[in-house]
Amino acid sequence: MATSAYSNARPPFYRDTHILGILVQLFFIVVLVLIGWFLYRNMTDNLAAINSASGGRLSWNFFGQTAGFEISEGPAFRPEESYWRAYVVGLINTLRVCAAGVILATILGVFTGIARVSNNWLLSKIALTYVEIIRSTPLLVQLLFWYFGVIAALPDVKAAAEWPGLAFLSNRGIYVTWPVLTVTGAPWLWWLLAGVGLGLLAAWLRRRQLDRRGLPGNGFLLGVVVFFVIAIVGFFAAFSASASHRTPPMN
Repeated sequence: MATSAYSNARPPFYRDTHILGILVQLFFIVVLVLIGWFLYRNMTDNLAAINSASGGRLSWNFFGQTAGFEISEGPAFRPEESYWRAYVVGLINTLRVCAAGVILATILGVFTGIARVSNNWLLSKIALTYVEIIRSTPLLVQLLFWYFGVIAALPDVKAAAEWPGLAFLSNRGIYVTWPVLTVTGAPWLWWLLAGVGLGLLAAWLRRRQLDRRGLPGNGFLLGVVVFFVIAIVGFFAAFSASASHRTPPMN
C-alpha cells in the first residue's frame, strides 16, 4: 500500500512537466507583449518627434511631406514626391523581390532535390555541396560575406571593371550589355521567329519519323540546325537589303 500511495503522489509543481510547460509559454507570451509594447512606444515617440510642427502629437501627416530622395528601382519616383508615394514604391519593390525569390527558390529547390537523388555521381555531389555549404549556413552569415567580402571589395563605379563588350562590374552591381535591334536590324526579327517555328516543326516531324521506325531520338538536333540556318540566312538577307537601301543612287 505504501508503494502504491507513493507512486500515485503528484510531484511538486516545480518538477511537474505539465505545469512547467504552461509557465514557459506564459513567460514567452509576457516577453512578446513587452517587446511589442517597447516597439509601439518607440514608434509613437518617433512619430511625435517627426510631427513636432503639429504640437508633438501622434500623427501620420508626415506621409504627405516631400521625400527628398530618389528610388532607382521599381516604379518611377521623383524626390519631390511624398513619403506615401515612396512607401508604395517600396512596397511594390518588396512584392516584386518576394515573388521572384519564391519562384526562383522553388525552381532551384526542385532541381537541387532531383540532382541530390540522381544516379549521376558528379551531379549528386554538386547538389550535396550546395546543400551543405549554402543551405546549412545561416542567411545572415551569407549576407555579411557577400556584402563585405565581395560587393564592398569591388571597385567604385567610376573605376568599374569592364568585360569588353559584355558587362561592367562595380560595387553598385553588374551592368550587362543587351542586344537591341535597330530599324536596320528589325527585319531580321521575322527571320528569327520563322526559324523558331520551322525548327520546332522539323524537330516534330523528325521525332515522328524516328518513332515510326522504332529508333531512339527526339529530333532536337535537327530543329536547332534548321533554326541556325534560317537565322544566318536571314541575317545576311536582312542586312544586305538594308545596305542596298542606304546606298545612294549613282548619277
